[in-house]
Amino acid sequence: MRNDKIKIEFWGDFNCPFCYIGDVVLKRTVESMGYMDRVEVAYRACRLYPHFTPEEQYHFRSQLDESDETSKEHIDKKIGVLKHLADKYGLKYGMDDAIVSNTSEALALLLWVSSRFSGDINTLFALKEALGRAFFSEGKVLSDRAVLLSAAEEAGLDRVEAEQILDNGVYLETLERDQKESETKCPRFIPTIYIGDTRLEGVLKAEQIERALLEQ
Repeated sequence: MRNDKIKIEFWGDFNCPFCYIGDVVLKRTVESMGYMDRVEVAYRACRLYPHFTPEEQYHFRSQLDESDETSKEHIDKKIGVLKHLADKYGLKYGMDDAIVSNTSEALALLLWVSSRFSGDINTLFALKEALGRAFFSEGKVLSDRAVLLSAAEEAGLDRVEAEQILDNGVYLETLERDQKESETKCPRFIPTIYIGDTRLEGVLKAEQIERALLEQ
């Protein structure tokens, strides 16, 4: 058996509901396989709206009001898929109340944890789950600093240290580098994850992740 850890790179954004579901599937699959101590996960940022101002936001459902009939049909289909997946994985569906906002600080917080606590996969998953749930299930605005710090505390992180990280803005530089690299790493869809050299994208399935892990 190989002793080196399997590297997993997860590209996504908190404004993407499929990224939250994909992360849930990834965590559950890794746990069920007994691979929690055999993988090393790095989260990378691919913002859907990189030019949003800190104050800019809109209601997820407002897309329906502003779309033509063809687009509405597409969005309705997407919502149907999200509801099905939420039910399948036992997640609270709250996208009717979801607010799309500037996720730069939320992702910067995640990049900090991904870098500093790279060996602590439980803390990493806990923060990702708390922030993803805040958007997908709870209708919270992820450009709200208080929401981010509450998620950090829920994940077992020090609130003061997390706020200092956000204040100094050091990970915003990493965020911009990720955004540039995402043009080649995930040119079509998010989430996109790399398990070793295997790339998976879009609606992630447990069977795909398990097969990719076993192939490493």
